[in-house]
Amino acid sequence: MKHWKRVLAIASCSIACGNEDDDDPGALISVEMAGRVGVTLDEIPESMRDRVAAAFIAEPLSFWETRARLQTRMTSYRLAFRQFFYEEPKFQLPLPPAEGLHYAFETPVRTEVDGHDAVVIDYVLTATLLSDAVSPGESEPALAKPGGTWEETFVLPLDPEFLRQRTGFACVDESDFPPNSSDEENIADFFDDTCEVENPEEASCHLTPPFPEESCVEALENHIGAVPTTIHFERIAWDPALADEARIGEVTTPDAPDLEVIPEAIEDSARLVYRYVPADSCTMIEGCVEQPGWRRLLQFDASVKNVGGTALHLGDVDYYQSGSGSELASHNIFEFSACHNHYHFRFYGDFAFNIDDPAEGFKQAFCLQTTSRSGNHEQSPLLTPYGTCEYQGISAGWGDDYIAGLDCQWVDVTNIPITGDSITAPLAFVSNPDRFLCEGAPVLDADGAQRYEPSEFRTELGDTVDRPMCDFSDGWDGNNVGERDVVVPAVGSYVTAPCNRGQEGPLRNCGFQLQDDAVGCTPGETVTLGCSVADGGPPQVLRVCPTSAVLGVPMACSHAASFGNATIEGAMGTVAFACPMPLDATEPGGEVSLFAAPIFNADGPAEVTCMPL
Repeated sequence: MKHWKRVLAIASCSIACGNEDDDDPGALISVEMAGRVGVTLDEIPESMRDRVAAAFIAEPLSFWETRARLQTRMTSYRLAFRQFFYEEPKFQLPLPPAEGLHYAFETPVRTEVDGHDAVVIDYVLTATLLSDAVSPGESEPALAKPGGTWEETFVLPLDPEFLRQRTGFACVDESDFPPNSSDEENIADFFDDTCEVENPEEASCHLTPPFPEESCVEALENHIGAVPTTIHFERIAWDPALADEARIGEVTTPDAPDLEVIPEAIEDSARLVYRYVPADSCTMIEGCVEQPGWRRLLQFDASVKNVGGTALHLGDVDYYQSGSGSELASHNIFEFSACHNHYHFRFYGDFAFNIDDPAEGFKQAFCLQTTSRSGNHEQSPLLTPYGTCEYQGISAGWGDDYIAGLDCQWVDVTNIPITGDSITAPLAFVSNPDRFLCEGAPVLDADGAQRYEPSEFRTELGDTVDRPMCDFSDGWDGNNVGERDVVVPAVGSYVTAPCNRGQEGPLRNCGFQLQDDAVGCTPGETVTLGCSVADGGPPQVLRVCPTSAVLGVPMACSHAASFGNATIEGAMGTVAFACPMPLDATEPGGEVSLFAAPIFNADGPAEVTCMPL
């Protein structure tokens, strides 16, 4: 979230920015963006590229809308944390929720963009922001009155798929996030086109070595194709009929906050992964897995939205233990993690994969933050004071998202017994299970200060954790549980699940099938395999993945986690990789597994056989 430059000067901005209360009950802002989205074909073999391009041109508009929505999502980071991208006072200016975005498309064509072969389609995005009357001018002074306009410029990837595979961390803004937060599937939530080549000692975007040697824009131009675009905002006159059309979201408790779990987020994001957890990692130390070593983790988004009419307020957290202290820390509600070097909040939520003997987990929260605007109505301001980890809360009509891929954002299902090919069971997320977040009216003392009471919880040092006292609203917890059925295979991961977004080519992380579960090699040596597709079958991508001596299974891996990838076309192809070294006393290395998928899904899978060269 960039450098922490200042506390939001919201109170003074409402005067300095020239806002005045008027008779309008809210504000309307028209939004428009001319865009271009596409499929970059560079990795598709020349022998089949023409027919793959023709297949994309024939795709229905629903395919292109899915792709355009993923591309549009890449504006969300900068718009939600806009205050860190300007020296002058400018704050959040988010797009409406997804259901309020409307796309009009031209006709797809094959062309060249920045030297890349691609199928592209032009579109125009339109939307209407609806908020209270005052906050638009506080977020952007140019929008204080009807007739005011503002433009935000972006450079987006032509093809929003495979961004991590093609550009590494060049476009990933990791600032203020724990290590290992960004991966190949969630990269859209970290996208920042302003990231430059950085000195590690002065980095503001990048935390994960090796640091990129290209800026984000350079990486887009060199490896995908770049799309410069502008989002045009215009404050328009109040129109009750247009407000009715634009309004999204209900307010359940007008005078209190009310958290609601978003179960669709679980369903849309759930994915099984393998991760090696060292014994000295923060993940192990903080109890997010049952034991070190290779683990099977069921990751998913844990998202809540505040559907009440007032903010769920936490306040100052002293996130980096600056020495100033905070009320929340003094009551042990937030506990400092020496491992992660910031405060944790253990009472955010619980997870469970509900089999007969449930696999359970807890959300190791680190920042309750207003990250996405879930409502589009007069009670949901555009501006929120909860834009940093040092001052926390969730504004009315906004949400807090813990995305799949963050450390501890999972249920450890390593030890779940699976008979047959897979099991299906509910994956559940319960928010605020221990009543540490006040979904109602805070109980205050005579001076107006929050009152606390001892709870049954203790810190790691044995100190009592105090609970904020609250008069909870009737039925406050009726929407605090979300669950969806999730399939966990006996062998495989999300990489072996079907492709569902039109992913094609060798960079994909879907549609793979096991070819060989144990190929031996000498640890540390370079291995070259000669491989062929059986019976003259269609071209396949071969992926070299780890195995685990402890788990006894081949581990379908993502492109970034693999030892090697190669396109196998014709009678013989090769793949070279370094044979894995030992990880610990129980994982000796010296063995890999092989997975394969068709380059083009319509061709279907074919068996790939390999031998050492």
